[in-house]
Amino acid sequence: MKWSQIAFAATIALIGTASFVRADEMPGKDWISADALVQKLKDAGYTGIAKIEAEDGAWEGKGMKNGETMKFHADAHTGAILSEKPDHEEQEEMPGKDWISADGLMQKLKDAGYTGIAKIEAEDGAWEGKGVKNGETMKFHADAHTGAIFSEKPEGKDHEDSD
Repeated sequence: MKWSQIAFAATIALIGTASFVRADEMPGKDWISADALVQKLKDAGYTGIAKIEAEDGAWEGKGMKNGETMKFHADAHTGAILSEKPDHEEQEEMPGKDWISADGLMQKLKDAGYTGIAKIEAEDGAWEGKGVKNGETMKFHADAHTGAIFSEKPEGKDHEDSD
């Protein structure tokens, strides 16, 4: 009897750990939405957003402010900027002037049925990200200029070959 109680407690602990890890990857229900965060960043002087991601209990990302590429952390619940610093690395990953804006992309994602966004990032000439669609966490790629989604698949079903 005692062994089964220990096994039950260990199972509950593992389930709790899995839930905790998952919480760092997807925004919680009480988090500010990604599109509301983009608006807060614009209000704070950001003119371009290259990345936002739910990470370690906060939003983090990269964008342009006062003509400089900045990395930032924002409060998960309010969107208030907690820290920001210049990012002198990876300048090539900023969206081009002819790209759809982050808030324009958010609208395209909503129109496509996404109800939650955990990540968007300018990467390899396109937008890529992660969000919830039809109750399932999906990874997606969207056209840099139009925001049209050209690939999406359930998270965890990445069967990419490694060369």
